[in-house]
Amino acid sequence: MVSFILFMELTTSKYATFVGNLALVAFTLGEIIIAGMAYICRHWLLLRWAMSLYILALVPYLFFVPESPYWLLTKHRFDELEKVLRQIARCNKRSESKWMPFYRHVIEIYRKQKDMYQKNKLKLSVFAKIYRLLTHVPTISKLLISAFLGFTTLLLYFKISYSLGEMDEINPYLNIIIGAFVEAIGYIGPSLLMIRYGRKPILILFLILTIICLLLTPLTFNQDHFIIILVAQSGKFAISGAVCVTYIMIPELFPTSIRATGAGFFVLFSRLGSIIAPMIDASISQNHLLIIHMYYIYAILIVLCVFLTLLLPETRNVPLADKIHYNTKKNKKTSLNT
Repeated sequence: MVSFILFMELTTSKYATFVGNLALVAFTLGEIIIAGMAYICRHWLLLRWAMSLYILALVPYLFFVPESPYWLLTKHRFDELEKVLRQIARCNKRSESKWMPFYRHVIEIYRKQKDMYQKNKLKLSVFAKIYRLLTHVPTISKLLISAFLGFTTLLLYFKISYSLGEMDEINPYLNIIIGAFVEAIGYIGPSLLMIRYGRKPILILFLILTIICLLLTPLTFNQDHFIIILVAQSGKFAISGAVCVTYIMIPELFPTSIRATGAGFFVLFSRLGSIIAPMIDASISQNHLLIIHMYYIYAILIVLCVFLTLLLPETRNVPLADKIHYNTKKNKKTSLNT
């Protein structure tokens, strides 16, 4: 998630959707590679070593990745920020005259704000800062909604993904690889739609598609193998699209000062969902009636996600905020503004 936030902060709001989608599509490539490793290794310990060496190869690359300009700006590390911006401008073939005047204007504003902040700074204890954050309704509301969205979408994502590997109707390795391609399409589709229609409507659209697939799944039991696989892969497509939107939208909801915290909170509950998914499947695997009822329970959870999404602000083409404005009065027309 740290790398994902860094990707988002290294680009502009105009291209955030494309960059986020590119990272998620690369994730599906990793799924295919891991499926191939599993097919070759056939033993969990050998597979674990192969995966570890594969990830280790990534480390040298990280030394060439620049620091987040947003983070450097909020920390008032202007010399480092200018160095990073020069590097970005050089890679994008932008002359200094196109960005330096704007940069100096922004730095001047931030220096004035810093001086004003130092004069009016409230010396708060750690507990006072935590209390101020916890009592800031817009921020806490977004944190809780993000947590529920993360928990439910990853719960369903892993439940559907594990089901693909357990199906008897098709070779499990082949089904996982097909699922990875379907997932890639599930990332590309909403990405293109988000550029034009925004985050919220597209998230709601893919959540509704997920609900339809969940309600159809129990009806496919004892049906033709092709229908079972088609509905299962359609579910993978729908939930992947929803996950795609959340991973792009959630970091955009929070200012730079707590973006990592907000995204981390989202990921924490997401991973709780991914842990619980196989545990639920294992505990009800022998009860056919309970399996059917669980699909309806999952559908209800997604319906709640739809209603909660309506409370969130739209973030398309909205510049990333720097910090929480505790003294800003809440706009009555907008549910969860910062």
